[in-house]
Order: sequence, then C-alpha cells, then structure tokens
Amino acid sequence: MDALGRPENFDPAIDSYPRVQVSRLRKNLESYYARNLPTNRLKVSIEEGSYRLTLIRAKQDQSESRTPSGQRPIASDADPPARSITSTIPILLSIAVVVASFIVGYFALKDLTGMGQGPSGPPAVELKVIEAPGWATSGGSTIGHELERIARIQLSNSFVSKPYQDRFVDDPADYVVTIDMGVGDSREPEIHLSMMNANSEVLFADRIAVDFSDLENARDDLEAALIYLTSPNGVIALDQLKKIGSRPANGYQCFVRVENMRTDGATAARLVEECLKKFPDSDYRSFWLARKSYGFYQAKAASGQSLEREGEGWSYLRQAIKIDEYNPFANFVAAKLELANDNCDAAIGFIRRAVERGSSYPTLVAALEADASSCLAPSEVRELQARLRPMVERNPSPDALLQLYLMVAAIAADDLPTAQVVASRASKNDASTQIEATNALLSEAIEDPAFAASNEESIRNALRPFVWSDRGLDAIIEVLLERGANA
Repeated sequence: MDALGRPENFDPAIDSYPRVQVSRLRKNLESYYARNLPTNRLKVSIEEGSYRLTLIRAKQDQSESRTPSGQRPIASDADPPARSITSTIPILLSIAVVVASFIVGYFALKDLTGMGQGPSGPPAVELKVIEAPGWATSGGSTIGHELERIARIQLSNSFVSKPYQDRFVDDPADYVVTIDMGVGDSREPEIHLSMMNANSEVLFADRIAVDFSDLENARDDLEAALIYLTSPNGVIALDQLKKIGSRPANGYQCFVRVENMRTDGATAARLVEECLKKFPDSDYRSFWLARKSYGFYQAKAASGQSLEREGEGWSYLRQAIKIDEYNPFANFVAAKLELANDNCDAAIGFIRRAVERGSSYPTLVAALEADASSCLAPSEVRELQARLRPMVERNPSPDALLQLYLMVAAIAADDLPTAQVVASRASKNDASTQIEATNALLSEAIEDPAFAASNEESIRNALRPFVWSDRGLDAIIEVLLERGANA
C-alpha cells in the first residue's frame, strides 16, 4: 500500500481513500481501452477488489472478428505485423512500471502538500425513505413524498455535504440518512430519523410525532432535525472536523474549520486570511470575504461607530457578492448593514436571499430575525418564528453564539417563553469571553425583569456587536422592560 500513501496495517474497512483512487484508475484504464484496442491484444488491468496491475488479453469486438459472410477477414498489406506475446511483455511491463511510478509520485506529492490528508470535499449523503402504508394526503400524494421533498431540499442546501447520486458513482455514500415512517402505531404515528456513517455507526437518531390533523408541525420538526445534521456546525460538520488537521489542506476543510471556530473571533479571522491566500480559487471564497466584511463592521458596531457603505468592509462585501450574488452569508451581512442604516426596503431583498439559500444556517436565520423583525411583514415574521421554535426544541446544547442569537430572536419576536427555554440550555463551552458575558447578562435579564430595568444600558452595549439595527435593538430592550412593567 506504499504507492497509495498508506501503511502496512492499512484497514480498507475504515479508510476508503486508496480504494476510491484505485477505482478511479481502474475506470480510466477501462475507458482508454474501450476507445483504443491494442494491436497486440494485451492490456493493463486492475481486477475488482485488487490493487495489483496485471496484463490480460483484450477481448476482440465481434464485429471485427468476422466478415458479414462469416468468413475470416483477409489481411491487408497495410496491417502491421503481429507481435508475439513474448516480445510484447517487456514493453507492457515498462508501461506498467511507468503507471505504478506515476501513482507513487502522485500520492507522495499529495502527502507532501497535505492534499491527501482528510476529506477532499463535501461528503456524499444518501437519503432513504421508508413509507408507511396508508399515509396519504387528500390530494392523492403521500405524506412520505412530501417529507422526502423537504429532506432533499434541506440536503441540497447544505454547504458541508452534498446529495449522493448512486446512478453516477459506484462508491457507497459517506453518510446515509433514513426517514422511517413505519414506526409507532395507528394511534400515535411517528417518524424515526437516523443517520449512519460509512461504517454503519449511528451518529444521530430522533423521533418525530405525527399529527395528521396538523402536518405542518411534523414538517417543521423534520426540517429542524435535518438542519441539526447539515448545518456548518451540525453533526456532519463535526464528524468531518475530526478528520481535518490543524492546517486545512483544501477549501472545504478551511470552510469547516472557520465555521466551527467562529466564536473565537481572532483565531477565525487569522484562519480566514490563511484560507484566502492558500485557496484563492475555492468555491468558499465568497464566504471568507463576507466573513472579513462582517468582522470589520462588527468591530465598528461594538465601538458605537456608524456603519457605512464604504471603506474596507464594504469592499470585502462587494467582492463577496460579485463572486456569488446568492451567497447566504454575504446577503446576511448586506441585510444587517442596510438595517443598521434603517433602509428596510433595501434590506428586504438581501434578507429573502439569505433565508432562502441559508436554510441550513440556524445562526444566520436567528440573527436575521433579531435585526429584521421590525422591517418584515407579519407573515414573514411568523415564518421565521415557525423555523426557530423547532430549532430550539431539537437542539438541546447549542453553541454559545447560536444560543445568544436564539435568545435575541425570541425576544425580538416577543416570545419570552421560548427565550427562557433557550436561556436554560447548557451551551457548548467554546465561546469568547464577550459572547459568554453577553449570554449571562441576557439570560439574567430574561429571568429577572428588575435586573433588566436596572441594567438597560449594559444590555444595550453588550448586544451592539450582534444587533446592528437601532430599531431592532430598541424593540428588544422594549420587550424586556415591558415585561418588568407588567410584572
């Protein structure tokens, strides 16, 4: 296995990387010989289940072996003289040595450059749906079809994974998500949602109750559970993070690491700079530029400065949107910037793009509601609230930044019971001092109206880096103070 960059104790059941690369080489050889039949009728081959290069006799196409009358074809003077197998073997062995040397050099180069370390791109996720008999809607289509549609949209919108298409590839999916509706009984039907990795290890399992008189709840719960799997900080991303070293080897690895250290602003900012320099053509470049813009404006907001559409931060944001006008994080920053300048009309388009394309970003959705509730139509506010509640219910231990934005969004929507639930959750201890301090301050203000009233200015200053809109910030403070006044 040296040629494939793996030690002697390599276990193909755990590490599929060499198998995948050899499978690709096998297909390339087959494709070449399908178009180019060797005159000596011998070809290089790699048998299924093997990594060994062998010489085999090429099969002659039937159309070439006989004339229409069934007689043997007459040799032409132009035909090259046939070589004996004995004389050809040294040539083919030389070719085999060259191919093997290329493989060794290729994998050695990948090891030296870090290209072969960890995931090379988003893992493939296969969706399996097991329908329950009799689960039909009035329109004739089954509930299973509707839930499958929701699941496929959610999986397609993920930035840390990609849908698996078995008709295009022979290798198994990296993860399998199963929606099993054949559980529960007729009185209490439910959905069993689970996800396994390629080694059949269960990484996630959840049960979703189904009320046929209110299917919207089941749809919202399924979407929220899938977000918990596919978000940049979800189950798949955290599993991929275990395979990524301290120095990311490609754009995908950079993206996953940046998104999972975003609560440590200084470290994340340094990594963003490194990623932009090392992988300037990455598909994730728009995200990194938008993050630079966000960091620039957040620092200005924290110091009480006005946020203007000019300067360094604005330049980063324009570059990000120019690369990908639908990038959810770039549109999120643009929306916050417009809201900070009280431009509701200009912000609406950015908000809708961010929410539509960023459905796998729970932090983004929550942060938008915190800033934008005062600008959105009542129906759009209700839609955001409907997304947030299942996220709260199905995320028992959010990271500190998500916990903060969920609390703020719930308060902005005048939903203090949900804010109290979020405040009571134990967050992952991975936040900067600023985020932890803001969480503690806001949690106490939610629980104690008197504390909120006596610490209004401290709460307002603590929230400024996260809520850039003065209108949005005023609405949050008003809800907290009104609760104290009505107590």
